[in-house]
Amino acid sequence: MPRSSGRQGELRETEGLLRERAEAAELRALFGEDDQFEDKIDEYVVVEYGYLKTTRYSFRSQANRQRERRWETLLYDNNTLNDTEFVAHFCLNRVSFFELITLFKEDAHVHSSGARLMCGGAELHLMGLLKWLSWSRNDNTCLKVGIFLGICSGSVSNYPARAAGAVLELEAVVIARPDARERTATTRHVQLAFGS
Repeated sequence: MPRSSGRQGELRETEGLLRERAEAAELRALFGEDDQFEDKIDEYVVVEYGYLKTTRYSFRSQANRQRERRWETLLYDNNTLNDTEFVAHFCLNRVSFFELITLFKEDAHVHSSGARLMCGGAELHLMGLLKWLSWSRNDNTCLKVGIFLGICSGSVSNYPARAAGAVLELEAVVIARPDARERTATTRHVQLAFGS
């Protein structure tokens, strides 16, 4: 049988205290005793019990709490990561980054479907890909990238893979291959300009 959490223990203690306080209040009412101080304590216990019921993560260590969305502060907050540091980390300035995001923001590779849930959308996927490509040697570990972006280190390698798939699908849209007529016109232009 698994050990109960600290929150469950606190809830049990508070429920027991509520029962005892309710019995004491019934006895006071039965004997006609009116004690305002005891009533205030009863109200405090009810409020504390309600607080415990609404807090899901109380009494958990900081390591078990859901991580903050650190990647959003890195992307949108200039105080956390200025433009020079952003270029140093991602090899791309913010303006170019957002222009690149507009190209594959609606791609199926970077959005959740019913079968797979993922956070971050296109921004986090592209940040993961650029961070993965910009780091070298032994610095490029899933743990370090996960800590830097504030995501789970187990899913770090999925983000660059999905972003790379989305970028590769853009090849047909962004890169236009010249047809035969354009190639001959370009060849003539080069021959006239440089002589052959």
